[in-house]
Amino acid sequence: MKNLIIYFTVFAALSLFGPLTFVKKEKTTVKPVVKNVLVQEKETKSKNQIEFFRVKISEDEIAEINCDEYILGCIAGEMPLNYNDEALKAQGIAAYTFALYKRQFSKNDYDITADYNIDQTFLTDEQLKQKWGDDYSQNRQRLEKLVKSIKGKWLCFEGKPALCVYHAVSCGVTYSAKDVWGTEVPYLKSVDSSYDKLSKDYLSVTELSKKDFCKIIGLRANSDISKIKIENDKSGRVRKISFDEKSFNSSDFAKKLGLKSQNFEIETKDNVVIKTYGYGHGVGMSQYGANCLANGGSSYKEILHHYYSGCSIKD
Repeated sequence: MKNLIIYFTVFAALSLFGPLTFVKKEKTTVKPVVKNVLVQEKETKSKNQIEFFRVKISEDEIAEINCDEYILGCIAGEMPLNYNDEALKAQGIAAYTFALYKRQFSKNDYDITADYNIDQTFLTDEQLKQKWGDDYSQNRQRLEKLVKSIKGKWLCFEGKPALCVYHAVSCGVTYSAKDVWGTEVPYLKSVDSSYDKLSKDYLSVTELSKKDFCKIIGLRANSDISKIKIENDKSGRVRKISFDEKSFNSSDFAKKLGLKSQNFEIETKDNVVIKTYGYGHGVGMSQYGANCLANGGSSYKEILHHYYSGCSIKD
């Protein structure tokens, strides 16, 4: 029952964010065609392992993808290949566990979508060929080797797959699930991720004229935006932003302006200057932070235990 409560409360909040960025409402107007793709013969070593995921590739296609291929396609879609092998392994296990988590609650004719706005990115082999071009064979061989080394491994909490959300870059520390979504998740606590401050995506600056700013967020053109009130939570994220005539929650405000996170500052002088820190919702594993830890000698196990404290790695 506890896991069900966590699922429904956190995933209600994840209707605002996916593992990395903002979530868009999923459309279900077209009945997908189910295709069998890359399904291997049964190779499960334990009751916890499965053969394939039913992945919603597009509005009109659901494909059955074997687990190794699914993990490979997720790593390729979610993390830069210039990252350390240990970081890529950690990403693969996190992505696999996230899919297991979603699968256990799915009431659809698919387990998970391939859309990062809803779940997490999965790239098909054809998409990988288009993305990598001449580097396809080399990149695929590398990822196949990495996936083989973590085959069947997943993060467990109280006997169940953990909710392994992740993001691109933190603001120097990760956030707890409670701070972001209002729901306590024991293994999604705030942890240090100081290396993220070295990322080129740590700080983003958006500058707009006052007229354009008001138009984008829906204020009158002559609004006095100098009278701005920002409420932050204890983690530093913006919770609410208010002007004389209108208030916004940080999620809606960030989406309207295309900000990379909900940790931002606003200056209103000649123009409106918004400084945003981090990239993504900030909960769980920081991908940039994972790569820095790997470059410093940490193994994928140490990376996962750092960002998902209290979980164990099962196979």
